[in-house]
Amino acid sequence: MVADLISVIVPVYKVEPYLDECIKSISNQTHRNLEIILVDDGSPDRCPQICDDWAKKDPRVRVIHQKNSGSSAARNAGLDIAVGDYIGFVDSDDYIDPDMYRQLLCALKDTTVEACCCSFFRVFDNGRVLADKYAFKTDRIMNVQQAIDASFYKRISNAVWGKLYRRTVFEAVRFPVGETNEDYPVMVPTIIKAKGMALINKALYYYRKRDGSVTSLGHTAPTGAQYLYNNLLLIGEQIAQNGIGCKKSYAFFVARNAFDMALIMEKHKEKLDANFQILLNQYRTMLRKTFCQYIFSKFSSLKDKILCLMIITKTLRLIYRILNKKS
Repeated sequence: MVADLISVIVPVYKVEPYLDECIKSISNQTHRNLEIILVDDGSPDRCPQICDDWAKKDPRVRVIHQKNSGSSAARNAGLDIAVGDYIGFVDSDDYIDPDMYRQLLCALKDTTVEACCCSFFRVFDNGRVLADKYAFKTDRIMNVQQAIDASFYKRISNAVWGKLYRRTVFEAVRFPVGETNEDYPVMVPTIIKAKGMALINKALYYYRKRDGSVTSLGHTAPTGAQYLYNNLLLIGEQIAQNGIGCKKSYAFFVARNAFDMALIMEKHKEKLDANFQILLNQYRTMLRKTFCQYIFSKFSSLKDKILCLMIITKTLRLIYRILNKKS
């Protein structure tokens, strides 16, 4: 095993307009000792060819072609063949700063924790780029509870991208195959395994916020909504089983996710089938139990606080019903 080798795993599916920019940003990293693992998850466009073309021009690139099985299966396939001392993930429609992995590695090697993260920018389809407004303003090293609190309060990303892990963190951790919000089930276990999280106060990851992305579509589909609901309960079990005192931040996290999903479902309520209606009621109940942590938090906007109250009081449902009739 080569010293300080970083294995970067990229699950690839239907991102033809963005893939070349993504791979180029990884290939051009100032830290040159990389293993770039591109996992073509049965993409029906030109993505498989783009992956193969990169393998021909950059010897650090390894390509896996597999039958479409979802992002979790693609990430797991990458983990199974990775040989680096460190593991990183990049989503195939995103891109990264040329110095990201060098800075993450330097910060990680100076700590006793086994994971390090950076801040990120949101990139929208209209070209707008926004910094994460809730990000920390200084570098810091967080213990397990502090890192989980930060994840729940949106101070750091809930996802595995924008982070660097020692390979030991993923020795016994894999992503749940078939789920759309696959980062949530591994969020708490990886922080526990890493003994916390180091943070560098720089936005080095560019997260593309697309309306048609797997994340956007998955959370609004019936199965995606059910997976999210189940994972919110699972995360509660994980922190309880490990004796982690994050009750307030967990309540905020649950309320935030329940609010986001209930808001989408309320808007399309007239089109929902019976099972989806039941799930909407479950989200409403979840939100009622936790909304105080949301509306009194500095990490939620005034607009969202008002919308949250409207969902709970069913005022929003009435407004959408009136608007749907007018349209």
